[in-house]
Amino acid sequence: MSAVLLIVIGVALVVMVLVLTVGRGPRRRPARSLSGMAEREAAMLAQADVEGHDIEEMIEARNALRARIGKPPLGDELAEEARRTPPDRAED
Repeated sequence: MSAVLLIVIGVALVVMVLVLTVGRGPRRRPARSLSGMAEREAAMLAQADVEGHDIEEMIEARNALRARIGKPPLGDELAEEARRTPPDRAED
């Protein structure tokens, strides 16, 4: 084999490797993933879902405990307190 043929084959291999590696480009993640915003949004949505469904159950359980010790339900107590306190004094 001649030296020229070896050089041509070597250059062709180098070009092929460069085309395969550079042609694919860098694998970038979206900016939201880099900053963690997508994960935070998912966590906030999960928390909102839990709060939206479980708060009613928590209030019902609290009122059941209050009923056992003879106190009025939580909503009734707050309404009575609001009736006793005049609107202009509520912020003091």
